[in-house]
Amino acid sequence: MTLLGDAAWKDRTEAAGLGFSPGIAWEEKNHPLKTDPELFSTVAGGLPGFRRLVEGVIVPLWHDLAVTLDRETASGHYDLVVAHHLAFPVELLHERTGIPYATVCLAPGLYPSDRVMPSGLGRAPLPGAWGRWVHHLLWKIGAWQVGKILDPVAHGFRRRAGLPPKRDAMWAGWSSRLVLHLYSPAFAPRPPEWGPEHVVSGFCFYDADEDRTPLPATVEAFLDPRAGPPPWLFTLGTTAIHQPGDFYRAAVDAVAGTGQRAILLTGTAENHAALPPLPPHVLALPYLSHAAVFPRCAAVAHQCGIGTLAAALRAGVPAVACPYAFDQPGNAALLARAGVAVVAPKTRRARSGAGLRRAFERLLAGGAPARARELAALLARENGAVRAADALEREFPPRTGAASGLASFPTSP
Repeated sequence: MTLLGDAAWKDRTEAAGLGFSPGIAWEEKNHPLKTDPELFSTVAGGLPGFRRLVEGVIVPLWHDLAVTLDRETASGHYDLVVAHHLAFPVELLHERTGIPYATVCLAPGLYPSDRVMPSGLGRAPLPGAWGRWVHHLLWKIGAWQVGKILDPVAHGFRRRAGLPPKRDAMWAGWSSRLVLHLYSPAFAPRPPEWGPEHVVSGFCFYDADEDRTPLPATVEAFLDPRAGPPPWLFTLGTTAIHQPGDFYRAAVDAVAGTGQRAILLTGTAENHAALPPLPPHVLALPYLSHAAVFPRCAAVAHQCGIGTLAAALRAGVPAVACPYAFDQPGNAALLARAGVAVVAPKTRRARSGAGLRRAFERLLAGGAPARARELAALLARENGAVRAADALEREFPPRTGAASGLASFPTSP
């Protein structure tokens, strides 16, 4: 089994016992996330930002992925490719070579359904027949708009591969045999009209590195109950971290003069350097194991990326949802519908220190902490990784001596 990915993933991948093939220069080509704030625009359901993402990030990566797939599969040793739903060249490989593939979707609201709201709109699903009609219409409008952006690019790739054009490239290339939705049905139930090829497996967690790494002594001392109440934690995952705005300054202001304590996971040296002088009740670090630190906090303010969201749900802590873009607005709406989050919209007032403080206070005074513990108990009975692996083996029985190619794009492992 081999993972195709950025060279930065090599050591962790091989430590897990998997083969690794470099060639997708994600870390080099994701620079627009750092330099182009328009990527994070939520205007018109995020479509302008999606256009810039396609042109500035996805298309260059498609070129790299196509070359890498051709090189890696030329040996004929692979009998399956498992790929992110935006890994468009995988469909082309299948059409040219017959190698089967499964599609992976990490978040809800990304595949059409009359019972699901498109994630970019940041709204929970509407109830009843009227809601289904509205969802259907929104998906139709969204498909038309996305097609105008993505189809011309996809047609160019297909033409160069000697293949005819195909409409609706955003969804037409998803596997007809198996689509793995790697999130919990307790968070986003499976729409009943989806075909049997769609499997909602549950979240997939990889804790091997984190289990071996204890929290630093300074953090343990800060988290000691004798040092004060459980802190509020503020983090922005792996995308919003590049365009945080005033998030971390507002986090410091949110606990100023309250007696409340806070941990800030700043992610980058630039974010850390931009912080004001910190009082003793605020601790800032680039990163901490989510599995280790989240359960020891009162609540977490996060950007609603699916990995951070899953870690908070598993830890049983409620959230102040601070979505920025992409799938995050839809994820935030689903968290609020589940009763485990208060959403702080992307406005100056809501994301100010006073606004975040009010959101935490409202969150912790209501039923969200208890509901978060209930959801954590449900997730503890799931094993998304095992269920996904079982689904793969049922649909694609392994052959003796064969390997599987795993194309993970454009997400990190």
